[in-house]
Amino acid sequence: MAGPRGALRGPRGDSRLEFAADVTGDSLYAVSLLRPQAGERRWTALGTDDNAPHRVFPDVSGYAVGTALELLAVVKDGVGTTWDNPRAPTRFDDFGAVFEIPLADPAASLNYIVHQPSGDSVPATREPGGDRSFVPAVSPEVWVLSGDPTIHTSRP
Repeated sequence: MAGPRGALRGPRGDSRLEFAADVTGDSLYAVSLLRPQAGERRWTALGTDDNAPHRVFPDVSGYAVGTALELLAVVKDGVGTTWDNPRAPTRFDDFGAVFEIPLADPAASLNYIVHQPSGDSVPATREPGGDRSFVPAVSPEVWVLSGDPTIHTSRP
């Protein structure tokens, strides 16, 4: 993924400017445009677009012509999954399936469930251990063996 490379275009005649972010890659990206709140360390969201081409049209009617605006574009990689569309492996190596997941906050728990190929019939098609989690900041990778409920932090 590259970017975002943004471009402001306008005027559109309706007090809105187009902010276009050029985000490359084939994931489910969402681009949010933010501006700082005056005198504070917080940012205010001006809009989000989760479909390419990623564009946000913030209202600039409250600013005088020629005013410089500080803006921040944030790209989130939509790696979420659903029950009917589980996450596919990133690749396979000599150990088995490898899942590489980009993280917004490595200090937050990453939760996962390992299903057998035939679905989610508890307990018939779930691997032992059920709902599992780990903290990537503590253990950046984990290893799972079929039939073993243990979460290994090094190759078993």
